[in-house]
Amino acid sequence: VSYRRVRLECDPTVDPVGLMPLVEVLDWAQRGVAHLLGRSRPDTLTVVNPTDLPDYQARTGYGFHRLYRRTGSAAVVEPANVLFARGLALHAAYHLVTVWELEHRVAGAELPRWLTDGLASYVAEEGPHHLSYLAMHRPHGPVVMPPAQVEAILAGDPDPDPETDKRQYRMASYSAFLMAWELVEHRGGLATLNGFLDDVGAGMDVDQASRRHYGHDLASLAAQLDATSRPEPVGDAVQARPVH
Repeated sequence: VSYRRVRLECDPTVDPVGLMPLVEVLDWAQRGVAHLLGRSRPDTLTVVNPTDLPDYQARTGYGFHRLYRRTGSAAVVEPANVLFARGLALHAAYHLVTVWELEHRVAGAELPRWLTDGLASYVAEEGPHHLSYLAMHRPHGPVVMPPAQVEAILAGDPDPDPETDKRQYRMASYSAFLMAWELVEHRGGLATLNGFLDDVGAGMDVDQASRRHYGHDLASLAAQLDATSRPEPVGDAVQARPVH
């Protein structure tokens, strides 16, 4: 199934008509992310829909808490029926498309995972889901991590123990979300972010671009955005802004 810049592949035994809602939310995400980031890449995103969760896990090596695995312009996502049943289809689509668009936007330059995954989670409005997933862990200690630990988990391979991986991945993802939230909400908004991305895409060194737009190299900026260094944004601390 192909529509605009989305190509969906599935098992021949699956009726592709039933997968059109997934194609629709991916297309919706592409247009929404383009509006936020100011531009869109010209190529097509190919998404593979496995037959079931065991098929997804066999193809990706991921547990159900990791919603997709992407290589370039191709991704394997959790089965559409699972994503919609979990209420995560639109969040997964926005997260996937944001990471995909960022890769092209910076012309292949390497951005830290706290930044790419954090921005993708911010754009995908995943905050409420992070809070729900981590509620069970709060009685046992902090649910946020310092930047170095976030980077190690998001950039590394899954932990061989599924429960450990689920807990660590969700904490790292939430911490990256909080870092991106602080960056966009309190440090120049999307205009400053897009200026930074434009400079990196034009060939400027990422640290030089970060100093130009944020006053610090990326390591120093990450230290200032450290999710363990401030209260989580709840209640009156959350600024009102248009939902996207």
